[in-house]
Amino acid sequence: MQLAQQQQAEKLAHDDYQAELDRINKKEIALIAAESKSGPLSDVDTSGVPDVLEISKLANDQTKAAKDYQLKMTDIQSKNNLAAQKLQVEREKLQVARENQANDLAVAKENAKGRNKKSK
Repeated sequence: MQLAQQQQAEKLAHDDYQAELDRINKKEIALIAAESKSGPLSDVDTSGVPDVLEISKLANDQTKAAKDYQLKMTDIQSKNNLAAQKLQVEREKLQVARENQANDLAVAKENAKGRNKKSK
C-alpha cells in the first residue's frame, strides 16, 4: 500500500513537472513565432522587454521548474525511506515479540514438566 502511495506521489510530481514544461514550451513557441514575423528585438506583447530577453526568462522558468521537480522527488524519496525504516523497526519488534513468546512457551513447558515429576 505504501509503495502504491509512493508511486502515486511520484506520478503526480512528474505530471506536474511535465505540465509546467508544456506551458513553458508553448510560451516559447509563441514568442519564437512572433519574433520570426516581426524581426529582431521586437516586443510583441508591449511589455517593454524585448521578446528575446523574455525567451531567456523562459529558460530560467524551465530551470526553476526542473529544480522544483527534483526537490519534490527528493522529498518523496526521503519520506518513503523514513517510512521503510519505520516499517523495518516494526518488523524487528514483531520478530522479538515472537521470539519472546517462543521462549515463554519453552519455559512454561519446562515448568510443567517439573511440576509433573514432583507430583508422581
